[in-house]
Amino acid sequence: MTKDAEKPDKPAQQQQHKQDKGIQVTPADGPVGGGGDGDDQSVKVQQPKEPVLHDDDPLWAFHEPADHIDPRDKSTPDSWIKRNPHLIRLTGNHPLNANPPAELLAERGFITPVSLHYVRNHGAVPKIEWSKHRVTIDGLVDHPMTLSMNELMNLVEPEAITAYLACTGTRRKELRQVKAVQGSDMGRTTVANSHWTGIPLHKVLEKLQVQAGAHWVWFSGPDGELPGGRAYETCLELERCLNPADDVLLAFKQNDRFLTPDHGFPVRLITPGLAGGRQIKWLTHIHICDKPSTNHYQIHDNRRFPESIDRDMAEKEGYYDLDQPEKAYAFDIMEDCVNSAVLLPNHDEVVLQQQQQQQQEGQEDGQDGGQKVLIQGYAYTGGGREVTHVEISLDEAKSWKLANLTHGAGGHVTEQGKHWCWYLWQVELRYDELSSAPEIRCRACDSASNTQPERPMWNMTGMMNNCQYVVKLHQLSASDDGSDGRSGVRFEHPVTEGVGGHGGWMMTEKEAAGEGGVVESEAEIAEEESAGKEWEKLKEVSLKEVEEHTSREKGVWFVRDGKVYDATAFLDDHPGGASIIQSLAGQDATDDFDSIHDERARKMAVKYLIGRLEGAQPPQHPDQIASKQKHKQSIGHLVALNPRKKVSFKLAEKQNVSHDTRLFRVAR
Repeated sequence: MTKDAEKPDKPAQQQQHKQDKGIQVTPADGPVGGGGDGDDQSVKVQQPKEPVLHDDDPLWAFHEPADHIDPRDKSTPDSWIKRNPHLIRLTGNHPLNANPPAELLAERGFITPVSLHYVRNHGAVPKIEWSKHRVTIDGLVDHPMTLSMNELMNLVEPEAITAYLACTGTRRKELRQVKAVQGSDMGRTTVANSHWTGIPLHKVLEKLQVQAGAHWVWFSGPDGELPGGRAYETCLELERCLNPADDVLLAFKQNDRFLTPDHGFPVRLITPGLAGGRQIKWLTHIHICDKPSTNHYQIHDNRRFPESIDRDMAEKEGYYDLDQPEKAYAFDIMEDCVNSAVLLPNHDEVVLQQQQQQQQEGQEDGQDGGQKVLIQGYAYTGGGREVTHVEISLDEAKSWKLANLTHGAGGHVTEQGKHWCWYLWQVELRYDELSSAPEIRCRACDSASNTQPERPMWNMTGMMNNCQYVVKLHQLSASDDGSDGRSGVRFEHPVTEGVGGHGGWMMTEKEAAGEGGVVESEAEIAEEESAGKEWEKLKEVSLKEVEEHTSREKGVWFVRDGKVYDATAFLDDHPGGASIIQSLAGQDATDDFDSIHDERARKMAVKYLIGRLEGAQPPQHPDQIASKQKHKQSIGHLVALNPRKKVSFKLAEKQNVSHDTRLFRVAR
């Protein structure tokens, strides 16, 4: 627990923490725990109640509670949940996978408001009542038990930590621009920092008395959380769960108030310093075992394979085969890697050069000469290690300068020397430094000397992308749009976030390779040819006809890359559930599909391909792109037609071709 648990930069600083005695739960008499099937009469409080937060309450800023149902949720199973409308939805409307805008994450500071905390859901949020929820703890223990929430909170004294969480797929969208990956298109803001209150797991396990031979602890959510009646499950080493220094919590509060549905109400697992995929929400079952979990997400999802292994190879070589445990559990993800990113200035933000008079006034006020531009970002690392420093470079990694760590350093260290919080950093740069630089990039380094690689390390699950974060800088002249008659610098981040987000320099470069057209993969083309579904053989389908097919009875059709698919037969087999596909019926689902599926899924979709949209352009073959790239290389560096730079030329010749046509020749 933190040395300064009473009042670091967190809610408890503004409202005395009191170690959650305000819950007013009276310890049960007699043996610890119970069967969990009674009326909980040994506990005086049944359902915890909290006062409604108002904007004048000191805690309001740490929650910013949503006050209405988002219209995008009204036709989904989550239609009962109030959500912050500022969240950027990354994979369509359902299930919710979302992160906050970068400017809000930066502005809110060290503690992230709950309603702006990123959300990673695999299915519909389960409706759970505090009084009815039970947590079963069994397996290799002498005293297995099933506990109600009140019994769980009476088991030992609650404790609190401040810790960040980061989705295991943070910055996955950047990797997708390198090559298709499986998983949702998470951006750079799927990271947050919160104050968590809960029951320390090591004390619970001590009471239950773990038996010899136990090595792993499994954690799962409720059955039915996922389509097909499945539960999300993961596991941790028993040694970690028993170690007080690792601060594993069964958390029931976030920022000093009870959890919200999207973040695991009524209880969730918090394992600070570990990947987001280990932080089980809606915790229902804890199982102590001699081997790791066999759950689908343990074997197929929470792993970072080497770049040389794709899904086909993984299957062929037995990496999903439980009869080969040395392969089935290889490359699993536990501790977070070191990571950092630039938050502000945001994508497409323009910093204009100050007028000379403004600069002179600044100098007269005693400021250092020259206009200053503030660059802000975050950094984090796993395992309780310390981020020792963050550096930025303006010359493509040739030289570096230190940034200032403004939060996270110093006071936020546990008694056992662990660093669970994120770090916020900033650096002031002179405008003339930026105006002459091609880019700004950042990298963090931790106390184990881990740092960020210069280039993306592609892996098929798109996990743990932690390459140096690069923002391209574009110089604007006084005559450019948006320049307000002054020169300026435009910031271009690698990708933009959310469905339909096609901005960013990585996406621009990818689209430029195909000149903005859809590029099919060779594998997808081969699958279409094998099925006799080449573009020219597909029947034309009107948009009106597609829009008429939005139900099981009529058929569930959607459009992707100008092709029409009938997914009706796949609804019940879809791993994410039928509701996801149905929510896209009758629409162009290209962004939704491509933002989450890998090459294999695209090949599978050929089975459901029924036509091509009327008026759609045929996709480009990879050979066409290679030919175009070869041609571009042959003509050398772009001089006049460089879309990233405005170049001045002199008029060398003007020729009158006709009464309304002129031919101009220019030269440098």
